[in-house]
Amino acid sequence: SISLASEGVGDGRSIVVIQSVRLLLIITCLPFVIDYFSGSQTIQAVGPVAETMPPMSFFVLFVLTLFLGRFFEKLRVPASYLLMGTVVSGAAHLMGLVSGRPSSAILFLGFTITGTLIGARFSTISFLELKRLLKASLMVVFLSTTIAAFFSIVVASILSMSYGQVFVAFAPGGVEAMAAMALALDYDPAFVAVHHLYRILLLIFTLPLFLQIIKRLGHSNG
Repeated sequence: SISLASEGVGDGRSIVVIQSVRLLLIITCLPFVIDYFSGSQTIQAVGPVAETMPPMSFFVLFVLTLFLGRFFEKLRVPASYLLMGTVVSGAAHLMGLVSGRPSSAILFLGFTITGTLIGARFSTISFLELKRLLKASLMVVFLSTTIAAFFSIVVASILSMSYGQVFVAFAPGGVEAMAAMALALDYDPAFVAVHHLYRILLLIFTLPLFLQIIKRLGHSNG
């Protein structure tokens, strides 16, 4: 949506403010929403506790992810670093080259960086802009979260999956932020990231088409 706004579709500043507020509210409120609906099963590991990955193994995966992420970023692949990190780590684990997960210190550092980046979105937003668009932002969050919550209940019931994990996968947040949220809540980050990547790719291809249809309908009615 921000890319489309930069091309003259809609009010760019309003879109930036609404998207920033949406992401902040989702990150802040999502754990409490999951806790309310899931009760004591909110933060529950989806499998056995993994061993800690050796530092050298993590370093090799990190360097490969940086290299491949940079390459695919130039090809304008969404969330290229997250996607490549998932692919590299997943392939290495499947082939038995590495095992375990990064140490707690590295995970906490990643969470801190993610939170800082989300907060930095507000550095260019004035208080007047925030006040003017707060109602619209809250409405966007309410509608999108309600829809996600409803379908999460349906899908979790049909597939006998954790409601919290499905909700994080369906929640209207960013790919990196939601993957970090899944990791923090002990859900499967790959499951969550794939859903959000698919959502973004779907929007990239369908949103411009919908906007063209709306424009044509507007011209025909005018």
